[in-house]
Amino acid sequence: MSKARRDGPNKHPFLRTLNVFWRGINLTTLDYMDFSEKEIEKLNLLPGDLLVCEGGDIGRTAMWRGELESCGYQNHLHRLRVKNDDVNPEFIAFWMQAAMDVLGFYQDEGNKTTIPNLSQSRLKNFIIPLPPLPEQHAIATTLRTVQEAKEKTDAVIAATKALKAAMMKHLFTYGPVPPEYAERVALKETEIGPVPEDWEIKKFEDFCILQRGQDLRICDIHKGNIPVIGATSIIGYHKYANVKGPGVTVVRSGSSAGKSMYIEEDFWAHNVVLYVKDFKGNNPKFVHYKLQQLDLTQYKSGVSVPTLNRNTFSMVSVDVPPKKIQDKIVETITPIEKKLAAEKSRREALDTLFASLLHDLMTAKIRINTS
Repeated sequence: MSKARRDGPNKHPFLRTLNVFWRGINLTTLDYMDFSEKEIEKLNLLPGDLLVCEGGDIGRTAMWRGELESCGYQNHLHRLRVKNDDVNPEFIAFWMQAAMDVLGFYQDEGNKTTIPNLSQSRLKNFIIPLPPLPEQHAIATTLRTVQEAKEKTDAVIAATKALKAAMMKHLFTYGPVPPEYAERVALKETEIGPVPEDWEIKKFEDFCILQRGQDLRICDIHKGNIPVIGATSIIGYHKYANVKGPGVTVVRSGSSAGKSMYIEEDFWAHNVVLYVKDFKGNNPKFVHYKLQQLDLTQYKSGVSVPTLNRNTFSMVSVDVPPKKIQDKIVETITPIEKKLAAEKSRREALDTLFASLLHDLMTAKIRINTS
């Protein structure tokens, strides 16, 4: 990690702890340093090598699969390499995840210093149970299959989010027209920039009225089927509602301040949120999307706990399309959001499945027949 060797003649990539995750190696950020030929020979990774974090999230392990032709590693990582052919390294990587994250093994093995670390001597003393090699292969394959499904779902979620962002930008700039017809949309210049000719410019308070929700202590909740809306999720169910659905809430404070949520049915708006008291004749779901597009986070104030102050944006100008255009915009975005919700639900189910399999396979509660 020497600064003097950052720009030497033989720059070579190397991995740090920030590259090592339970799900594998992340090469998004890769560092380089001048390595001698002897160092490259000593520190070069081979497919099947395991990298174990010495500090930070101690014990976090990932397997190197030969992602690069040649790559080294820093001294805050331990490299494990199998000595015998009766060990599947991928099984060991999954075992480490189960032991450290699920089963609570090795919890006392880190050195108790200001910065906890896992020394080589302590790591060498780890006891690892080994089922027969065919079962190791089967366990690793099963867990890898679920892990790959999670990664594919993550990719779909990312792509769907990107599609929604691009679609919203287009719809709130040109309206519900195909992208190839965008240049044909007649625009007019306004105080907030060009907008379609048939859209109006209104003050925020003429677009919708926000009201602070009401406190509801846990001891005052009467069990029912009315959702209680907290900052970003449902935090319980009550017998009574204080807002008729459909409705929209906006987080008042904290890191999520300004984030909006659409609720189809009657609900209780907790005092951690603002709710739309009056939609001023607009489509409620359009208001939800428009609040996302307006990015109310920019109106937060306060240092210790950033809070959304309604007074700071009550007179902000908002471009508002006719109701029939609002309806079409909602019809365009809603299917994308449903796809996103379905993929997120799938991801949660895969997380649950992976955690369950990791526990049951590594404790032999489930055995895989390899005969």
